Amino acid sequence: ILYRNADSLLSGVAYQPQVKKKDPKAPVTPPSMIVFRKWDTFGELRIPTAWEFYAWDEQAGVTGDLQGSATITEIQFLDPEAWRFKKPTGKAVTEN
Repeated sequence: ILYRNADSLLSGVAYQPQVKKKDPKAPVTPPSMIVFRKWDTFGELRIPTAWEFYAWDEQAGVTGDLQGSATITEIQFLDPEAWRFKKPTGKAVTEN
């Protein structure tokens, strides 16, 4: 679920973490939310660079205290070589 602010910027993302577990009886990871607190502009592109992580509930929204945070720094844009986007020889493209 995507949230936007009054300026139509993406302000948060709610998601259900998908973790492969060896034990099928292990508890399911609860839904989470990333709240974007700061945006920086690089040329014409705006990127969220300060993130906060919370527990989330579809009815209540953000629940509980801050679980963690991240700061994105040293952003660089590269022109990747064309070969990085070619299908490897003998491999097939499949749809999930």
